[in-house]
Amino acid sequence: MMRLCDDNLIPQYRKLTDVIHREGCPAVSQLALGAYYRETNGRSLQVEPDRMTSDEIRLVIRRFIEAAVRAEKAGFDGVQIHAAHFFFLSRFISPALNHRTDEYGVAAEKRARILLEILEGVRRTGIDEETFLTHYRDGSAEAALEKDLSLTRSLGIRTLPAYLIRYKERSLILKSFRYEDFARAIDDLLGTDRPSI
Repeated sequence: MMRLCDDNLIPQYRKLTDVIHREGCPAVSQLALGAYYRETNGRSLQVEPDRMTSDEIRLVIRRFIEAAVRAEKAGFDGVQIHAAHFFFLSRFISPALNHRTDEYGVAAEKRARILLEILEGVRRTGIDEETFLTHYRDGSAEAALEKDLSLTRSLGIRTLPAYLIRYKERSLILKSFRYEDFARAIDDLLGTDRPSI
């Protein structure tokens, strides 16, 4: 797994995105956090959502935003925030693991607040949304359409899990039979004439 945790990595990624772009393809980086660790008595211990402080949550949000900015500087055309497959964000959003009673817990929209704040934080950096895609990946192979749409509605339509990527002056369409119903539901939710697939 590649990393975007340090500005020193940007030149190497720029070489990679230049090669990809020369072939006429967009490059999108997936940003993921496997788990959150806290240093305690010289040891790194994994901390689940229930035991994180508000400052630790804000630190995770800031690190995702900073990684997205590095991705844009490195020439990527977008980022996907990974919130699936039992990685940190999927565990944070899950009612089975997040029993917090503050602004980051209980109701679905509160559990998903961390994801919303990451996505909105990326947008507030001034990255051009017309040429740089920011979206999220929720669920996994077994995830139901209803689950994704429920999260989509709780986050608001500005944070849809996008299957339409704008690439410079044209659009790259991602088509898959698995997403046709989802894309139509997104179109209905948006009330837009522009199809999602």
